[in-house]
Parts: sequence; C-alpha cells; structure tokens
Amino acid sequence: MTREDVIKGLNACIADAPDKCWENGDYPACPYNRNVDGCQLRMMKDVAELLKEQEPVKPVYYRMYDYDMPVFACGVCGKEIGLRGFAHYCQNCGRAVKWE
Repeated sequence: MTREDVIKGLNACIADAPDKCWENGDYPACPYNRNVDGCQLRMMKDVAELLKEQEPVKPVYYRMYDYDMPVFACGVCGKEIGLRGFAHYCQNCGRAVKWE
C-alpha cells in the first residue's frame, strides 16, 4: 500500500465506524476493504512500516575532507551529507540524521 492509501484507510475508519465497513463489505473509501477480515490489522502493519521508514538513521563514514575532517554519508541512500553535526536531514532522500 502507498502512503496515500494508508491515510485514506485511516480517514475512512475515523469518519465512519469500522463496523459499517465490515457489515457492508464494499466500503468504497477504504482501500483495505477487499471483503476479507483483518483489514484493520493489515492497515496497522502498514502504518508501523511507514513509521519505521521515518526513523532517523545513523550516518556512515564517507571520506576524509581537507584538514583531516571526516565527511559522512546517509545511512540509507549513501549520499554525502557533510561534516558531523551539521546536517539534520539527508538532502537526497530526506531521512532525518541521528548523530548520536
């Protein structure tokens, strides 16, 4: 599921009681309703996966800069993010950087 599908499913559960979705079996606003029980569990797993993707990542050593200053790279995409402590986010993938 995409991020937009997860948001759509959450909003459907918030706007209407989930039991309406289950009773009808064809709630059009919810992408999780495929006439299969457990749609809320699948949605919660997708939410947990999306939240995990938002966790800050530790940078990795990249190379030595002039004057013996180490330069670091993003722990996810590997692109250079700069000197220790200066970057709060990767400019390439947008992940937060966890320096400590």
